[in-house]
Amino acid sequence: MADEKKESVQDKAPAAEKGGKKTRVVMQQDPALKTVYANAFYTQFKIDELLLTACVSQQASDGKNGYLNIVPQARIGMTINSAVQLAEALNNVIAQYRQQYASVINAAQKKDDKKEEKK
Repeated sequence: MADEKKESVQDKAPAAEKGGKKTRVVMQQDPALKTVYANAFYTQFKIDELLLTACVSQQASDGKNGYLNIVPQARIGMTINSAVQLAEALNNVIAQYRQQYASVINAAQKKDDKKEEKK
């Protein structure tokens, strides 16, 4: 079922517009798609592209000194225009996340603030 298609009807789906007309977007479902979790990022750019490398970082020690070990997991290459679209999409989804989970975020922040006050 690798060629199974799912048509998105949500406003959150990518929108393609040409000359003021909306284009129907069909998101392919690929069973081989992998999710990569990252907590560090490295970016590079050239005149016509941007590379975003997703990494995992963790504290490590060589016995004498501690250091931050960073392991690249995946790299995404894109045009500068696509990078701008990605930045806008991330800003939008982060704003939606904060709005939806504001009470949870505020409660966690208050809990952290109380811990800091006790120190």
